[in-house]
Amino acid sequence: MIFREEIMGELPSELIDRLDVGVGICSVDSLLFLGANPTLTGWLEVGVGGKLLTDCLNDKECARVKKAVSKQRKFRFKKAILIRSRQETVDFTVSVIDDENPYVLILGVINNSDAEVLKMIAIYDDLTKKNNELLLLEKEKSEAANKAKSAFIASVSHELRTPMNAIMGFTGVLKKRITDQENMNLMTYITESSQTLLGLIDNLLEFSKTESGHLDTNVQTLPLAKVIKSHVVKYAQLAQEKDIEFIYTKESLPKMIEADASMLNQIISSTLDNAVKFTNSGKVELTVQPDPTQDDMLLFTIADSGVGVEECYMESLFLPFTQEDSKSNREYDGAGLSLSISKRYIECMNGRIWCDSVKGMGATFCFTLPFDGEKA
Repeated sequence: MIFREEIMGELPSELIDRLDVGVGICSVDSLLFLGANPTLTGWLEVGVGGKLLTDCLNDKECARVKKAVSKQRKFRFKKAILIRSRQETVDFTVSVIDDENPYVLILGVINNSDAEVLKMIAIYDDLTKKNNELLLLEKEKSEAANKAKSAFIASVSHELRTPMNAIMGFTGVLKKRITDQENMNLMTYITESSQTLLGLIDNLLEFSKTESGHLDTNVQTLPLAKVIKSHVVKYAQLAQEKDIEFIYTKESLPKMIEADASMLNQIISSTLDNAVKFTNSGKVELTVQPDPTQDDMLLFTIADSGVGVEECYMESLFLPFTQEDSKSNREYDGAGLSLSISKRYIECMNGRIWCDSVKGMGATFCFTLPFDGEKA
């Protein structure tokens, strides 16, 4: 057979037939297929008899092949070149079955002893399969790296929490023994810094849980008014200390809400904390009401007149370790985890969270959660 004798030489025919790439030989003059291995004939869905090389190409690639053949009859291909290569060789992206299935076509030639081109070799390789295999491999590597990272963060965070609790405990003891104001101010600074660091450690622990998929949710029916009241009292006081207004508005609230108590408290605390922290003048307003767009869903809205968020950062706002890289925002503490954690919590409880903001004009964070029972 011409195909095996002239193309494959001494290679066993069984090996050629078992290749998972399509290999064929065609005439240089007519581009008619003269032979092919089973892989290629399978892709062509019929035998190669009477089929042209150009029948396997889309219109654009067909024109490229014809142009290359007519322009340079003695071209040679010594190695396979990847798609979009800038090197001065010819490669073709083709669709053997349909335009949605990409294959790479590598052309070569058979020359006689006088370097005259006798026939062309066409090698088709399925890029979809190879790309999917590479993507799967990269996905597995990424998942393994994330698990290792989460395990490391959890381990380090646990180790840091123990001495941090000791520092805070002994600081409290010392504060009771100090009588002069100067030392009392220093101890207060140590206490506040310790609380900030402990909050960061707790966030890292929670983040490692969400990343590893070990987030345990204990959804139960909670008294809504009682949950909100504690946050209103706390953040109204913090707002007053910054000389900004704190407004709480409620509209036809249900008596109960379906949520994990710990998660709900952290979500409300995180969003209000950000609002107060990033607002230096004006107001912070918390509004809780039934969601007008969804039945049995509660809508929380936290609006502030603070620094706002640049539009280019909006898409990454809820990603872990994300902070706006601007001078006005770098002055505030934080690791950029609270919103990411809040989003995971809310989604675990069948809600969603989003933000609207204009830089310099404040931000409005909204999130929804399901509620249960009649309205108060």
